[in-house]
Amino acid sequence: MTSSSIIGKRYIQPVINDFQKRFPQVEVELRLDDRLIDLVSEGYDLAFRVGEPKDSSFIARKIARNRMLLLASPEFIETYGMPKHVEDLKELPAASYSSPSKRIGGIRYRNADGDIIEQNIKSVFRANDAEVLLMKAISGNAYVLAPAFILDDEVKRGDLVPILTDMELLDYSAVYAVYPHRDLPVRTRLFFDAMREYIGKDIPVWEANIPDFDTMYKG
Repeated sequence: MTSSSIIGKRYIQPVINDFQKRFPQVEVELRLDDRLIDLVSEGYDLAFRVGEPKDSSFIARKIARNRMLLLASPEFIETYGMPKHVEDLKELPAASYSSPSKRIGGIRYRNADGDIIEQNIKSVFRANDAEVLLMKAISGNAYVLAPAFILDDEVKRGDLVPILTDMELLDYSAVYAVYPHRDLPVRTRLFFDAMREYIGKDIPVWEANIPDFDTMYKG
């Protein structure tokens, strides 16, 4: 199977450990890669990815929602002040995700009239690694728009502070299990079910890392 790096390290590996205790005869090969994978030509049974596959011949099943939040360090807030409106961010330095297949160039939200708006951001730092983006935000010289699943205890420790929590940020797609055929091997189907159980069917386990997250961003 294959997964993006951070999902694999934080959420798939613990499930693999438990799964192989229950089924010690099952061998697992996990490849961590943030690039788009050709499941068929590269011989994968299962992939975990953010976003539905563009190839409609693949089967995609939603694992969990992918809520976003805006984060800044206390040092950033001391330097630039606490933003009051999303427009305040357009001239402030931002860190953003960028890869050959995916690029975040703005903040998508719903305004008071129900219209979907995208506010451009001033990216001074781009990277294709979520943990690197968090480190940049913690450094104090950029804020970041981030998915909840990349957070560990940075908010609980006070290293990062959610900002503009009254606005309605839009989810960035969702986390999906993707596979090339409807007829999954039994072991793969059992692993898929174990992942759903571990992550949580309604509220993903990673949202517990953000105190009061259910009250933020019109969640």
